[in-house]
Amino acid sequence: MTPRPEWTDRNEHDPGIALLELFAYLGDALSYYQDAIAAEARLRTRQRVAIGLAIVGLLAWYCRRE
Repeated sequence: MTPRPEWTDRNEHDPGIALLELFAYLGDALSYYQDAIAAEARLRTRQRVAIGLAIVGLLAWYCRRE
């Protein structure tokens, strides 16, 4: 089956190409936001671990002091 000649327009003004570029842009934006959310979650987890370790260190220091 050969493609129809009017469907082979690959210029930027073609509606099919414009939709394809729109979907590519949306996918790129969603990927960026997903990575940003994952990085923020990792940062919060690291902060919680650091706070927990600091509390444990303070308790250990306080118990050794007595």
